[in-house]
Amino acid sequence: MVTIKGTKEGIHVVLSDDITVEEAKEELIQKFEEAKAFFKGDKVYIHLSSNTLSEFELFLLQGTIEETLSESEVIFEAKPLSDKVKAAAEEQAKKEAELYGIDEGMTRFYQGTVRAGQLVDARGNLVVIGDANPGSELVAGGNIIVMGAVRGMVHAGAGGNRGAVVVALNLLPTQIRIADIISRCPDDEVARAEWIPEIAYIKDDAVYIEQYLTKKS
Repeated sequence: MVTIKGTKEGIHVVLSDDITVEEAKEELIQKFEEAKAFFKGDKVYIHLSSNTLSEFELFLLQGTIEETLSESEVIFEAKPLSDKVKAAAEEQAKKEAELYGIDEGMTRFYQGTVRAGQLVDARGNLVVIGDANPGSELVAGGNIIVMGAVRGMVHAGAGGNRGAVVVALNLLPTQIRIADIISRCPDDEVARAEWIPEIAYIKDDAVYIEQYLTKKS
């Protein structure tokens, strides 16, 4: 259901028409886990194509590949859009921004621990009441708020909204992404004795993380 072909430009990943996003995620993890040693430390150019999955679902799968190949620089090839298609995409994005905006609109609440290999996603905002363990993925079109610890991959503003933020009581992700900006946690980062609520946001084309609540003296 997932076919990976090597080309002169890089790697072409083709998803079959009958595959679901969860099935694609599992198979991509398996295939790229087996090959990750080959790509370690290199730039990996990937073209991901599907006739049936939505643009948002492809965003989720891009995050899966990036997390699996976390020790490499993954660059996804974007197909150039015609003016007609681009105009239609911009109109669709405008409509979705009104319905799934980051300040208002739809919010998904998830209660419980998000475990390794598990994906929790939302088209709008996402609130997790619990922890996100290493190997887990949180993806949302808007903001992501975690009432616990984040130690997996987190991607806010997945549709391209750079105004999205990530807030957590203990923010130690393996990778954090807001829109198209990616940052990784240092390899020597260790667990904190005391949790410090933090917020991540984009400033000057980089992801900034700072303390969210000021301690009282």
